[in-house]
Amino acid sequence: MRKSVDFKGPSDVAVLGGGVAGLAVARSLARRGLGVTLVERGAHGAGASGAAAGMLAPQAEAERADDFFDLLCESREMYPAFAAALLEETGLDIELDLTGTLYLAFNDEDVGDIERRYAWQARAGLAVERLTAEEARAAEPAVSPAVRLALSFPRDWQVENRLLVGALALSAERLGVRVLDGTEALGVRVERGRVVGVETSRGTLSAGALVLAAGAWSSRVPLLPSTDASGVDESQADAAVHPSVEPVRGQMLCFRGEPQGGPPLVRHVVYSPRGYLVPRRDGRLLAGSTTEHAGFDASVTPAGIRAVRKHALEISPEVGGLKLTDSWAGLRPRAADERPVLGESDEVKGLFYATGHYRNGILLAPLTGEIVAGLVAGGATRIAPRALEAFSPARFRRALAGSHRGEEFKDRGMMKRVLFFMLAFGLGAAAPLPRARAFAQTPAPPQTRASEAAPGGDDAAAVASEARSLYEEADAYARLKFDEFRKNNVPYNEQLERKTLQEQRDLALRHATRLAARGPLNGPDLYYAGRLYVLAGKSEAALDALRRFLSETPKVALAPEALRQKARAVAVEQAAKLSLHVEAERFLAEFLGHEPRTPNDAHRLNYLVGFRRCEPSPSHCPRPASTTKRRASCSKTASHSTRLPHRASKRPPPRRRLRSTSGLNSSPSRSLTCAGGWCCSTSGRRGAAPAATPSRSSTRCTASTKTADSSSSA
Repeated sequence: MRKSVDFKGPSDVAVLGGGVAGLAVARSLARRGLGVTLVERGAHGAGASGAAAGMLAPQAEAERADDFFDLLCESREMYPAFAAALLEETGLDIELDLTGTLYLAFNDEDVGDIERRYAWQARAGLAVERLTAEEARAAEPAVSPAVRLALSFPRDWQVENRLLVGALALSAERLGVRVLDGTEALGVRVERGRVVGVETSRGTLSAGALVLAAGAWSSRVPLLPSTDASGVDESQADAAVHPSVEPVRGQMLCFRGEPQGGPPLVRHVVYSPRGYLVPRRDGRLLAGSTTEHAGFDASVTPAGIRAVRKHALEISPEVGGLKLTDSWAGLRPRAADERPVLGESDEVKGLFYATGHYRNGILLAPLTGEIVAGLVAGGATRIAPRALEAFSPARFRRALAGSHRGEEFKDRGMMKRVLFFMLAFGLGAAAPLPRARAFAQTPAPPQTRASEAAPGGDDAAAVASEARSLYEEADAYARLKFDEFRKNNVPYNEQLERKTLQEQRDLALRHATRLAARGPLNGPDLYYAGRLYVLAGKSEAALDALRRFLSETPKVALAPEALRQKARAVAVEQAAKLSLHVEAERFLAEFLGHEPRTPNDAHRLNYLVGFRRCEPSPSHCPRPASTTKRRASCSKTASHSTRLPHRASKRPPPRRRLRSTSGLNSSPSRSLTCAGGWCCSTSGRRGAAPAATPSRSSTRCTASTKTADSSSSA
């Protein structure tokens, strides 16, 4: 053990990390009368906090209203009082700018995104205004003439983040916080499952509690359990792990017009789906940003500069006349689910987290300080404890432990809709086994057949990873369980079937979380992580993993083209389920432009994209290529009986079957089940035959957007 150095006595709380999160927590703790020491490996604010753009824009970046969006908005509303308090405490103005934010659309996909964002925010009563191209250019004359539509968010603001860091540090010091810059944290000391201090490059600091706010480095601070005289560990801390937080690099550019100190090019923060411009009071114009998985490399690259400049010019061609005066990069701390990690560890007492803020560190600073300080001090927090569960570090452990395993769907109607769309998505490629003879010889899992193997020895070896093994285990789980039920002559039981399906989803989620905890994924690991999220019913996470997999340069991805083609097919399905029609069509075009593919797959995916685009009125249904009578399929009701084919066929399914996919067998006893009532598979691919009693009510295409995600058929 390192020799203890005089830190002027022990502290009530040690805070690791001198970014806005750590400084805000330290300040809030000191305001509660606790003795606080802040340990920072470099200079406070020198990491992601100093490299940010300072935007306070939850509405501009939100896809939907959820508990995370509520958290962001709550913190934004704290900023006027927060800025006033810092001004009073330090005399520093953090330049809170209440001008607002403009979000611009330049193409069809952008317009669709804006329309969706405006629709749900207007319904929710949020401050948002839809602007025409002329109105957008009247508000900001410098924006590109190519703008087609815009949204105005008057309550999405900005702050000068570097002044914020300085004000927080000065306020904390005046409140008695000891700030130790240039001091590296080597590990957290734990005795009998409780924090007792932190080992630093300057010695051991004793503390009754510790807040880990080290940003992208949070997962790299080890836990150091104590040992007795025999060398036996006295605690369970050796089995504890931090939530995984990875660095994501973002590069920024700074422009300035002439003369220096003149007005900036724009007054608002101006967004597009690809970049943004942020004006500063001193005439600077910030442009950002990249999103790169480059490890702990915080360097600025020529490719990054080109990308940021390109997106800035798209917003305003006049940026080309400005002088590039500076550039920098920061490492955003990203947790596995892109949400912050706030609260106490469920494995080590006295260990609290304030990390994983990713793109929202500046925005969440005031609320993070209040929440974590309240938890450490044992008092009430600004957010209800139940609402904080979504951001607790225990959420990753719960996912791994499968705490919800065995829970049943309480909404029977939802379960019927899930099974309905499992059938609808897999019908084109489905080939169930004959009813009476199928169960004597259960086929191998689809992913273990020769068609799944990657061509070439090196590629095949690359694909044969832990991620693939985890996916295969989760994918085969329900099939093997149903085989076991049949062999043991277990009577068909709908409740037991639902339980088994839920167990499969839980297993897939645990495996996906396990992969995410390993750190940044790439190559085939990303593909199989996406497939696990599909099995778990997490379409957004699945689509994100598949996007990242497909965005890798093929020569660098170490993945065969066959695997990339499968990823495109799954991405089509997940984008369609999320009603991301433009993206689904883009993935479909990529799929159709590559090999290998079969007519069955092309027909099925083409049909799926059109099926999910249908509106309540059959007259709005599209007519994708190769399906001339698809419009009729959208208005079929669930009372129409559908029977699965009894044997495989290499030909595309006839239109008669396609037209009937919107309705299921409505037999009240047992419908669409294999012999004995047990499904052959639950993966929605060959052999799939979901068992349920579907709803008899009319079901149009748009109802599909509200269903839970089902497994992929690719």
